[in-house]
Amino acid sequence: RSAARQKPKTAVGLPLPPLLRTCHVFFVSAWNPKGRTRRMEDNLKATSLLRQDIAALQRGELKARSWPTKTVEGNSDIFSSASALTPQSMWDGFDWNLEHGWRAEGFCVAYQKPFA
Repeated sequence: RSAARQKPKTAVGLPLPPLLRTCHVFFVSAWNPKGRTRRMEDNLKATSLLRQDIAALQRGELKARSWPTKTVEGNSDIFSSASALTPQSMWDGFDWNLEHGWRAEGFCVAYQKPFA
């Protein structure tokens, strides 16, 4: 097959999952906001609330008026459509810094490229 027709591959030669070819993935976290260290209990509660908010987005329960507007391909308010607010997928994730000895729990959230 020609190079143009081959599916993108990972560093170990495996094909990328379709979601990673069609979406942008963002990491979001409520852990120690703005770098301010909080108690473990506070971080766990904030992470639970963030999970609930993302789940509400997936169910279409959060309203567009709470989100900023963005112009994409001539559409002046993409956030007025439910599909723009609805993540294609969400999974647990984390960020870390070995040098500074921290790890932040959070979520990877995938959105279709036109809406990301």
